[in-house]
Amino acid sequence: MLTTPNPQGFSSIATAFHVIDHARQWEEPIKLIHAHTKKSIFLRRPERYIFTNIKADLAVIVFMNEEFTLPTEDPILFPEDKYIKPGIQIGWAGYPAVAPNDFSFFSGSVSCYLSNEQSYLVDGVAINGVSGGPAFCVLPEEKVHIICVVTAYVPNRVSGESLSGVCFVAGVAPLYNAVKHLKISG
Repeated sequence: MLTTPNPQGFSSIATAFHVIDHARQWEEPIKLIHAHTKKSIFLRRPERYIFTNIKADLAVIVFMNEEFTLPTEDPILFPEDKYIKPGIQIGWAGYPAVAPNDFSFFSGSVSCYLSNEQSYLVDGVAINGVSGGPAFCVLPEEKVHIICVVTAYVPNRVSGESLSGVCFVAGVAPLYNAVKHLKISG
């Protein structure tokens, strides 16, 4: 997830669309838990707005934030007009279902950039529970850049058994569109 507050008190969180689709579709609350303080809030339908990009499996939840203390600086997004080349190491993080209370870090190499989907195939694991977590890289100026979020893991089942597969990571371009809309609206 990516979080960023704004002067009007709103925060936005980017996640994978499939993570919140059921709650969005059935107008159910979405529970957010602040990782550091363990404080939680429930966002009911009237208390949130969700931008979606179903094709990219991306959603941005916007809500009035009175509960969580968040960084005041926006995260640095990877440039919209560039992509990460194959072989570059990236990282991602989340709370996998096998250890839901433990923050976990994963890493792998970009295998390829899928230009039509504006996403990446990554040689690395993203097990159930990590979807929607942030994916990032460190660029030469040694600053962490957010690529976007983890959207899926596809195991290799060519031989009938599960073998190592690839992690799908959404590219940042659809997120830029949501951010631009938020800045215009805000």
